[in-house]
Amino acid sequence: GLETAQKYHALAIACGVVFDRPIKVRHGGGTSENEASGEIDGLSRFRWYVKQNEGGKLVVSVDRSTASDLCWVVCAPVPVSELEWAVKKLSFSRRSWGSAYSEIEYLMEKAVEGVNPYDEYTFAEILDKGGVCGDQSYFCANTARANGIPAAILSGETNSGPHAWCSLKTQPDEWNTGVGRIGGVSIGRTTDPRNGETVTEQHFWLWNERDHQRRSTVLAVHSHLWLGDLLAKLGREDSYAAVVRHANRLGEKFPSTWSALFDLMTAETVKAPDRGATAVVDGWKEFVAALRREFRDHPRMAGLADRAENVHIFPFAELDYARSAMRRQRRTIEREAGEQ
Repeated sequence: GLETAQKYHALAIACGVVFDRPIKVRHGGGTSENEASGEIDGLSRFRWYVKQNEGGKLVVSVDRSTASDLCWVVCAPVPVSELEWAVKKLSFSRRSWGSAYSEIEYLMEKAVEGVNPYDEYTFAEILDKGGVCGDQSYFCANTARANGIPAAILSGETNSGPHAWCSLKTQPDEWNTGVGRIGGVSIGRTTDPRNGETVTEQHFWLWNERDHQRRSTVLAVHSHLWLGDLLAKLGREDSYAAVVRHANRLGEKFPSTWSALFDLMTAETVKAPDRGATAVVDGWKEFVAALRREFRDHPRMAGLADRAENVHIFPFAELDYARSAMRRQRRTIEREAGEQ
């Protein structure tokens, strides 16, 4: 009815965003009849969460979560039977759900010899037989999602090889990216279920920032970016430029505003009579310096700053500037590479 539709509006949006393309059940064990094709039905997933929530069975009520957070919930690539097992069998609190990672005993035989101890790869089997970091992460993240807790599986490299761990939203306003993380591992990465793009640990840290917690700020920033896209398509170049620059001032902690500003400045530079003019190059230097100040430990944004330097500054700047930039990049690579 209308009341249910209003109550679960955010959940409906999340299911629409996540399931706008086919999502397959990652492991077939325990697949129910309506998922025999191996693909997850977004409408069935929506109805399942509504039913569980109305029955008071979820650790986090999905009618109180944002659509953005719920995208990290409904995306669990597991059959309904697995979701139901997680709801019935596990009883961690939201704050302590990271304990589910260490609940899985580390299976040295699988790590060293590659032994596969599973028949169907269900949560029950993993809990019973143990596993390696990938299994621990799969169990922890997807059982959390079954209970309404936003979660992601992160992966990175260590001196001994790849490692997997979890990011969980263990509090309403805080993501914890340290569940199962070990020393010496590189920056973790995962796929964003909202758009299929790769995001890093730093994105989760940014989402803990106050500006990203304020819905009014998020709405204002993205409204300006959407308006900028519309103005660009309408050919209103001056208005488009003004809106993008204002969006960046409103949301300096939002990577999307810097990407939009980069695109705008690139278009303006292409049209400039002299791309090497002092005013043009100085504008890019200001862009790079401000971007690096705002995102000191963010590889993706550091990459955008490097790209701006390589294309718009280095061909025209003095040699000392290039030398200084190369030394800085070398230090950054050494710091982020860790033991590698």
